[in-house]
Amino acid sequence: MHPNPIRDAAFLISPCYPLLPSVASFLDFIGALDKVRDHGFLLKPGGAVKFNQHKREGYTDFVGVGNASSTFQVIRSEFDEISARPPVSATYVQNVAGQRIEGEIAFEWLVGASGRNGVMSTKYRKDRVYNENLRNMAVWGYWDNVD
Repeated sequence: MHPNPIRDAAFLISPCYPLLPSVASFLDFIGALDKVRDHGFLLKPGGAVKFNQHKREGYTDFVGVGNASSTFQVIRSEFDEISARPPVSATYVQNVAGQRIEGEIAFEWLVGASGRNGVMSTKYRKDRVYNENLRNMAVWGYWDNVD
């Protein structure tokens, strides 16, 4: 019987992740870059990529244009804690059967899912700021079993 590379593969899920150099602009934008720098994560001046097991790996130099392009090897749980924004709240007014109801709702995260339109920041918060450094950057995530 021949070995099956899929069946016989061992996968290691690490709590440490390398960040892309472009994430520094995002961290700076949300005011977390200094916190991440001060935390003491391992600096990453570059990286190696291997696309084919029969060919040599390729290297990339993040700091070739200056040390500001360096990035970090982070421990995901610590990075998430540092880069998280503080809890926020919002007030609301609702008209139910002719009765005015006012209230407040508190939340840790506000996720606007309207894409480029940015409905929460343009229509409600009126605080949208365009950052040219983030123009070609995308951030996404996947969630399972969310309450």
